[in-house]
Amino acid sequence: MYTSKLLVLLTLFVLFLGVSPYPQIHFQLGFYLLTLAVGVSLLIVIPPVMLKKRVTLFNHPLVNILLLLNLLGIIGALLTGNNISRVIKEAAIFMAPVAFYLLLINTFPLQRNESQKVFFKVLLITLLILCFLQLLYYPVGYLNFSSRYEFRHHYVLFSTVFLLLFPLSILKLEKKIIRFCLAMLFSSVIILTLSRDFQLYIFLILVAYLLYRSSKKVSYFYITCFCLFPFIYISLATYMYQSGSIDKSSMWRFIELLSYANHIMTEPSRLITGDFFGSYLKTIEPIIIFGEAIDEIPRFHNFWLYLMFKFGLICTLVVYVSAIFYINKLIKKSLFGYYTGFILAYMLFVNGSFWGSFTQIPAVAILLAFILYISKKVTKDERSLHN
Repeated sequence: MYTSKLLVLLTLFVLFLGVSPYPQIHFQLGFYLLTLAVGVSLLIVIPPVMLKKRVTLFNHPLVNILLLLNLLGIIGALLTGNNISRVIKEAAIFMAPVAFYLLLINTFPLQRNESQKVFFKVLLITLLILCFLQLLYYPVGYLNFSSRYEFRHHYVLFSTVFLLLFPLSILKLEKKIIRFCLAMLFSSVIILTLSRDFQLYIFLILVAYLLYRSSKKVSYFYITCFCLFPFIYISLATYMYQSGSIDKSSMWRFIELLSYANHIMTEPSRLITGDFFGSYLKTIEPIIIFGEAIDEIPRFHNFWLYLMFKFGLICTLVVYVSAIFYINKLIKKSLFGYYTGFILAYMLFVNGSFWGSFTQIPAVAILLAFILYISKKVTKDERSLHN
């Protein structure tokens, strides 16, 4: 039942999700596709679990936390009487990384060396396909360039986020010149998206590479410091707003922050309990999204703000501290563990602070599942992945 064909299907889903630029019609379509994919993934995964034909699957600490939060979000929403259709959709989105993680770990069991080789070959081929698909858009995009905002929303694909996995896909290649050329190719394509988030990623990983070569202890501390980005986000948003040097995208994020602060001031108890799935936050002023004024939002550009709104302060701190401890342990395993931990820290703390992680962008749910799965490989079978 579990063969490489399942990963091929997942790969095709990633490609189909990515072969359309960012406009709102595709953005909404992405969430509906993601919801459908979660359902299909669970149907594939549940039978062997029920029949006890597989080892324990819920043995990844971060996966366990996501699963528990999902249950809490559903139960809390039902008790508070939140809109059922909204609850189902949001629960499916939040469940996505767990569902895809289970799909991957059943498709490629951790103890099989041959399956590991197939996995990383498929990963590299997939990233190369996505890379060249994005390259097809660049000539038209730059010839018709009007602004960074317009360029990103019309000529940058959903799937470019998967290119952030490129360090792991090339790390096992034997020839250094091939690794270098592929790293330059992927880095160039990522930088040309004009995404400040992606460009920051390239800068941070370059620093991580240089620090690891000079001092491993300093490099470990460097990655652990990524946990400060949620606080940097608040400081930066406040500074940009007060200085007046704020664009449309940054204003959107600042309104989210102020709206949540206003919500907590109005109902202080929500700081502890949260509002659970299906709840929408009333904004202090309308947010213009693709020409439409929105006065309530279900998700945020900040993953940690999202957790605070849905689950409250205590649950958010549990996720925050658990992620720090897990990443700190992971980066010390091996070179492979170091870069896996770097990407995981980046997705949770940096991308999560400025982009909202998988709760905001559907493709990130699959990306996070890949990272969680690879991180499990590092901790489960360090010898086979050691470089």
